[in-house]
Amino acid sequence: MNAEARRLSRIMRLLAVFYLVVTAFLAAQGGLGRGRLTGVVLDEEKRPIPSAKVILVLLGKSEAQISGSKLLRTDSARLELTTDEDGKWRQNQIGGGWWNIEASAEGYHSANRDCFVRELSSNPHVELILAKVGAPETASTPSLLEKANDLYYAKKYDEAMAAFRDYLKRAPWDMMAALSVAYCLQDKGDLDAAIAEFEAIAKKTSKDARDAYLTGRAYAGMAECYHERKDEKSAKAFFIKALEAFPNEELWAYNAGEIAYAHGQIDEAIRYYEKARTISPSWADPFLKLGYCWLTKGDNARAIEAFEKFLKLEPRTKRTEDAAKILAGLKKEGM
Repeated sequence: MNAEARRLSRIMRLLAVFYLVVTAFLAAQGGLGRGRLTGVVLDEEKRPIPSAKVILVLLGKSEAQISGSKLLRTDSARLELTTDEDGKWRQNQIGGGWWNIEASAEGYHSANRDCFVRELSSNPHVELILAKVGAPETASTPSLLEKANDLYYAKKYDEAMAAFRDYLKRAPWDMMAALSVAYCLQDKGDLDAAIAEFEAIAKKTSKDARDAYLTGRAYAGMAECYHERKDEKSAKAFFIKALEAFPNEELWAYNAGEIAYAHGQIDEAIRYYEKARTISPSWADPFLKLGYCWLTKGDNARAIEAFEKFLKLEPRTKRTEDAAKILAGLKKEGM
């Protein structure tokens, strides 16, 4: 993985531990799209809470930017819903991106979680458990998540894990928090334990097709661990498994391509770079690597096409200078 891929991977992992409550009164129009999100609000005995208020806040439509422990919105929207008699809610025509879902009801503490919505695929069913006011063993849950998040950013991984695991005792359904434990283990260098955590999450989430993205995240986490071990064969295999679980994540496809390219598997690299650029046509990196792949294969016409697309997407960097020189040489050669 190159520096850009590692940076995007880091962003994805940081989002897994982002549990700060976000509130804003913003126009709903920005959150419209073709996605569908459903959920249920329950009490601690798993009984439905009717007429609970559910607020959905769009955190970011695409790549989020991280500054300290805050997520900066790239676009915003706010939607308000009310649960039915079975405690259920649904929202159609929702835009893709990261959403914060918060539920509240009279006599209960509020609860929230983050969820990534895809417009053209199934999305997780969001279950929120509300603790009754006066129940001290669960009343501190929101602040506990914030504490865990801050500890992670401070690289106090053992303390962060303890906080996340404490939270998971109260909300064992929250696989985002479970992923956070695995990321803590990975970042502190305990790769065996991290792989075991990711594997357990993949096994659990794979039972429900609505959790496909979380399954993919778990496999991708395993891939990163194997990459850190320099076991590139296993790393590529698990990036591919991540794609099989959830085919619409460009970074996993790109990373599989990177490993194949590094080992001279050019045809396979092309296949995954092509998938990455199809999923994310505005991302420059896959086009750059496709240019090098086609150059290696001696297909100058396709190399020229790929380099030209790269230069349009990334016009002013050091990589641009290098690609422009290669492109000029290819065009001169073809004259």
